[in-house]
Amino acid sequence: MKTERRQLHDWEKEECAALKRELKAYNARVEKEKRLTQEDVAEVLGMSQGTLSSHLNGARAISMEMAAKMAKLLDIPVEKFSKRLAQQIHNLIPLSDVVTNTELSGLTAPEDKNELTDSRFIIIPRFDISASMGPGIVVPEHLEVIQQLVVDREWIREQRLLHTGIPNLSIITGFGDSMLGTFSDGDPLMVDRGVNSMDKDGIYVFSVDGAAHIKRLQRVGGSRVKVISDNPTYDRWEADLADIMIHARVLIGLNVRKME
Repeated sequence: MKTERRQLHDWEKEECAALKRELKAYNARVEKEKRLTQEDVAEVLGMSQGTLSSHLNGARAISMEMAAKMAKLLDIPVEKFSKRLAQQIHNLIPLSDVVTNTELSGLTAPEDKNELTDSRFIIIPRFDISASMGPGIVVPEHLEVIQQLVVDREWIREQRLLHTGIPNLSIITGFGDSMLGTFSDGDPLMVDRGVNSMDKDGIYVFSVDGAAHIKRLQRVGGSRVKVISDNPTYDRWEADLADIMIHARVLIGLNVRKME
């Protein structure tokens, strides 16, 4: 089922506009034969020219992956067009960037494991799934890993994240504004997939009637829970815990705020 594309926030549109300006500035400073058309850029990014145009004109948000590729292509830091994405990329390093780094050439990633031969780092998969911080998103039948990210083990310790084990950590994307104030629309979220029941009050990824949500759950007595949006403009509601399927607990939003 095709869904309508969400409207971007003003700050997302400004990121798109800033990137468009940087592409124009690049073409202005390089020799004519090195200038990039939108077709050239789209080919590098692995998308159509039409899709690229929708990014540059503020109809589609810029992802971390696109930001990193564009920064490399234009030979500029990501901060030039998005300080937000630059910070997220700083916290999450693509596995391919690490294993090809000459200083870490001995670093290898065993298949289907969350460990590296360099014990300073761990691999965390990023899934091609989003959950809604709004009205709910239909839960997909199959999950696909779209990226493997390398995270400094010491950074996780510094955040004092309590989790059920490194293999259960993954990253998903939260869409919507109902949790505004805690994390923002489009934020990547680190979750613990080893949590499949409500062991304490907190922010969870869960589904009700097949729709996935990210909300704060709070016990109110017996088997009843209050479903809370941190954005006060959204109504709170109650549900029976038996009607809620918990998929994971949110540990931290990579904006970065720890989830209590």
